[in-house]
Amino acid sequence: KGIISDVTVVCGIKTIVANALSAGSSVFDPSILSWITSTFVLNIATQLTATALITIRIYSALNLADSKFKTRSHYMSLVWLIVESGAIYTSSALVQLITYLLKMNAG
Repeated sequence: KGIISDVTVVCGIKTIVANALSAGSSVFDPSILSWITSTFVLNIATQLTATALITIRIYSALNLADSKFKTRSHYMSLVWLIVESGAIYTSSALVQLITYLLKMNAG
């Protein structure tokens, strides 16, 4: 368990509590703006870190494998699949963060 995920959970809980305590407030309430922004940013950081670590692990295992295996291209396809999936998810999280900061109710 990493520190980034712990901090993300704390920011998320603080956001929920602050929003629940302010009667009639919206997610764009200035009192919780920094908490929601922090949650988004930490979520993106967690995703980037996880994608990088998984990719590095597969790539290092691939380099340790014997050169006899002809499945290297299959592993590289897997590495690219993970990187592309992480890029798509991170891009959508960035779009959600940007629309939130622009106070657009698009999330």
